[in-house]
Amino acid sequence: MTTKEAPIRYTDLLDIDWVIKKSILSAMDKYREMSANYEDENDLLVRLAREDVDDLKAARKTLHEVVEVLKENKLYYTGR
Repeated sequence: MTTKEAPIRYTDLLDIDWVIKKSILSAMDKYREMSANYEDENDLLVRLAREDVDDLKAARKTLHEVVEVLKENKLYYTGR
């Protein structure tokens, strides 16, 4: 069985990064809203909102690490 390899385009990586960044901004707004509504930082909704922000930041960090590995090994296509 053979598979066709599709090149990883740098613009696709940028698009993924932008979606994550947009999601972080949205999650941060939700966290601020929860923090304002529930004064206790240990409230479940506040903690969950904070975890969302932290998880998205970790995902973005991981994506940047993957991009660095791809760049070092010349494994993505820039369109040039």
